[in-house]
Amino acid sequence: MRVRLHSLAAGPDGVLQPGEHDLAEAFARALVAGGYAVPIDADATPESAETDPGPEPETTEAPRPATPKRKGK
Repeated sequence: MRVRLHSLAAGPDGVLQPGEHDLAEAFARALVAGGYAVPIDADATPESAETDPGPEPETTEAPRPATPKRKGK
């Protein structure tokens, strides 16, 4: 199965750089299910393809400032 990796994949069988790769069916489906890759085959169904949710919406509240941890008593 041909997939496009979003990030580096490393394991006992080797290292795969981001980009397009032709992988074993089971391994490719596991990467797609985990959100690490998207299928690029012509027979890929839309329900198996992950969609990009886009950027998070901005909130009107300012983020809370970080408070330093106190040492001692």
